[in-house]
Amino acid sequence: MTAPSVTPGTIFRVVLVCFLVGLVLSFLDVDLRNLFDDLVGLARKLFELSVDFFGWAISYVLLGAAVVLPIWAVILLFRFLRSRP
Repeated sequence: MTAPSVTPGTIFRVVLVCFLVGLVLSFLDVDLRNLFDDLVGLARKLFELSVDFFGWAISYVLLGAAVVLPIWAVILLFRFLRSRP
């Protein structure tokens, strides 16, 4: 397997796309510092939301387990006793 070749035309197209994206972002009043600050803020917010979600979900799992696990244990016990010769 060979590595893809990087031609001057490929480099020109990449530079052109970078220029156009930069032009659009500049038009939207986004600069590099704001972009990185927003990305860091987004990552932090996603982390906080995931921690909150798992904290919320775990409390419901534990509440359900308080009911389901004893019932499940009784069912397993009856199956075990019924399967004995």
